[in-house]
Amino acid sequence: MSQFPMTLASGTFRLDAVLDDRTRLSCRSDTRSGSEAHPIFAFVAALRGAGTSIETLCELCGCSIADGPVLASCDIEYLAPMPVDETYRVDARIAERIEKPSRRFGQAVHAFVEFSIGRGEDECARVRLHIIMPRSADHG
Repeated sequence: MSQFPMTLASGTFRLDAVLDDRTRLSCRSDTRSGSEAHPIFAFVAALRGAGTSIETLCELCGCSIADGPVLASCDIEYLAPMPVDETYRVDARIAERIEKPSRRFGQAVHAFVEFSIGRGEDECARVRLHIIMPRSADHG
């Protein structure tokens, strides 16, 4: 098993006004006033802009996406506005990996994944996910 913490591949996320408008409409949010995107885009940018897929993340933790990873928690720290019509840099790392018995899953890996969403020199948001990954006998 690789060493943790583990830096993951960086990626980018393009946030355009049309996507923000459609998202706001779908969740019955207020229309955008100015250029600042809906706050959900910190989370969306983390998942869609990361240079590592959830499937690969599971593999790096010794698990399989076929076993059904579960999002246990999400913490978002907003640091600067995220205007629309910008491209954001997404850096990520697996900060911690803990394997332990689980009443629900048998054996499970708890991965704590941290994302930094930035634009230019500014860090706009930090997202920390706690993902529980069942560990089947096939991946032990």
